[in-house]
Amino acid sequence: MGHLCQQLFFFVLNGQKWERRRVVKISPLVGGVLLALSTCLLGAFPVRAVEEPPAEESTLLDVLKAKGVINEDEYQRLKGDGENKGGEKPGPSSGYARGFYIQSPDGEHQLKLNGLTRVQFTLFPPDTPNSSTQIQPRTIALVARGYIFKYFEFQTIVDFADKVNILFDAFGNLNVAPWLQLKMGQFRVPFSREQLVFINGVDTIERSVVGDAISPSYDIGASVHGILQLGIWEYALGVFNGAGRNTFDTNDAMDVAGRVVLNPFVFEPDSGLKDLSLGANFQVGDEGFNPDGGRVRFMTRADRAVIFNATTRGFRQRYGFDLHYELGPVSLQGEILYERQQRKRTLSADGSVAAVASDGVGDASDLERSGGYLQVGYFVWGVRDQGVQTVVKYERFQGGDTGGPGQIPSQALDAYTLGVNWYVNHNVKFQVNGILADLKRSLTAYAQDSRGDFLDGDLDWVLLTQFQLLF
Repeated sequence: MGHLCQQLFFFVLNGQKWERRRVVKISPLVGGVLLALSTCLLGAFPVRAVEEPPAEESTLLDVLKAKGVINEDEYQRLKGDGENKGGEKPGPSSGYARGFYIQSPDGEHQLKLNGLTRVQFTLFPPDTPNSSTQIQPRTIALVARGYIFKYFEFQTIVDFADKVNILFDAFGNLNVAPWLQLKMGQFRVPFSREQLVFINGVDTIERSVVGDAISPSYDIGASVHGILQLGIWEYALGVFNGAGRNTFDTNDAMDVAGRVVLNPFVFEPDSGLKDLSLGANFQVGDEGFNPDGGRVRFMTRADRAVIFNATTRGFRQRYGFDLHYELGPVSLQGEILYERQQRKRTLSADGSVAAVASDGVGDASDLERSGGYLQVGYFVWGVRDQGVQTVVKYERFQGGDTGGPGQIPSQALDAYTLGVNWYVNHNVKFQVNGILADLKRSLTAYAQDSRGDFLDGDLDWVLLTQFQLLF
């Protein structure tokens, strides 16, 4: 009743009458009578004051609930969503972007996982000794990488296809600035362009023979590296054990290795030389006794022929130069590598090459190994993420010594590779490589394990087919 009196009072003061949505003008006399009547009614039935809600509850949701627009369940659900958006920080994000990742809301921390599988079918000539046609997994790798606070980066690679030492990369990298970074742990020594590329990025199924033989590959150590002038220069300089992957140092000396890369036209987009890159690298250090210090395998596999070997001890020096160039569908890459290694106290009393460290009583002549490769690729269709590429590669390895005690006659390998790469997409690649190889060597060389007549003096062939899956 009090509410009705309020309405009457309102309309009386405005000199109007409310009647089924019609507004009718009334005379001042009638208005005065109604005013008196409403005053009496207000006195008889006092109007309850409308209480204002507390400030914290005076929200749009409260009004909608009070008007009956939303019910209690909808009110509680919408109120909860609003509190989560306003009071709680969003959770971490995850997904797949060329790898499975999880990342903190602020982007300061990230973990990314990749996997790589390479299955190879190898076909040898029927009369090849000590080698057999087979299907075998070459790589079953898991890669974990990421960063913490954006400045500390890390990477770990394990390869379960290696039944002895599954650990490859295991390092942390302090990314202070693009031009100043510090890497520590086990990783690839900054030496050789081809060796520094992860195997899924190499255009041939196998890396070059000379690169596998001379490059230090993985080692334990620390390096400072970075890029200068926004990528015109790249550099790396480090110290390493010199003993190889998953191996502690065998002497007190440390190896020093460094690499510099020049990209002279990187900021000239209209230049045909924009993608020209030149590199140079070195490694020096004192090595302990190693009965297989000069070992070279054809196609790098333990079940393939050893084409060269020599016992080594003493100072070792390695140098290399490389180039990489791309112009449209054409790519060109080449390297020249050289190594000289002392053989102190590697001759036994009878003049034969020592088999173990205790046998060494005399010095043999220094060992020299050298070689290189030149590779040309051409995309007949598409690009690297989806296309078909042909590859032609020539490589040369030369081994021997400087002449003197314990002489190892000069030996040489020439290999020719013709390949086709089918990039189905970023994740899947099929490769076919046909390899012709010609080895020229003396069968009477000291300390040489040849495993029969494989490749001796004849032009032999090998057919490799490989399926690669990256996820």
